[in-house]
Order: sequence, then structure tokens, then C-alpha cells
Amino acid sequence: MITKHLIKFFSVILLGATVVAFSGCSGGNKSSGSVDQAKVAELKAKIDKGDGDAAFQLGELYAAHSDDKESAINAALYFTVAGGLGNGNAKAGLDAISAALTPEDKMELDRRVSAYKMPTTK
Repeated sequence: MITKHLIKFFSVILLGATVVAFSGCSGGNKSSGSVDQAKVAELKAKIDKGDGDAAFQLGELYAAHSDDKESAINAALYFTVAGGLGNGNAKAGLDAISAALTPEDKMELDRRVSAYKMPTTK
């Protein structure tokens, strides 16, 4: 039981470090609120045009709310999309967020990845 909590704790620490390192910011507020839907829509429009960096940014946006299961799954989805669109940082983001997903969450992620229609690259 303690091991499970330690793994989750270190996964969250690693994810935070990954988000900070790859976003180019010097820190950040982990908002307890919901994900900014206007920003989500803006990034999705760019993703639809094949922008892998926008997919990575959307993964980061969801990862900042990874204490919410739905956001964690969405973060993993968009890190996967980012990788498919050629973003070089996507694997690190996906590895970090995936460590915190349960087997059931990973099954849901696999379902969503299979259903996702990958845009063409720009």
C-alpha cells in the first residue's frame, strides 16, 4: 500500500518536473479548477491542422490537472497524439503521466487512442 502511494507521489513529482522543463516556464500553479476550455478549443484547432506542438501543450494543460482521472487520461491521449505528429518531447510527457494511470485508465486510454482520428502533419 505504501509502495503504491510512493510510486504515485514520485510519478507526480516527475510529471511536474517534465511539464516545467518542457514548457519553458520557471514554475507553475497547479490549478485546482477545471481545464480552461477556451484554451482547449484553441489548441484542438491547431491539432486538427497537424500541429504536434499544440498537442503537446494540450497534454501539458491536462497534466496540470492530473489529480483528476479524466484529465490524466486526456493528458496521456494528447501526449500520444503529439508523438504521432512528431513532437520530440511527447514520450517524456506520456511516460510521466502513464505512471500514475491505473490498469483500467490505461485500457480507457487505449480505447480513446484507437478511436482518435489522427490529423495529417503540417
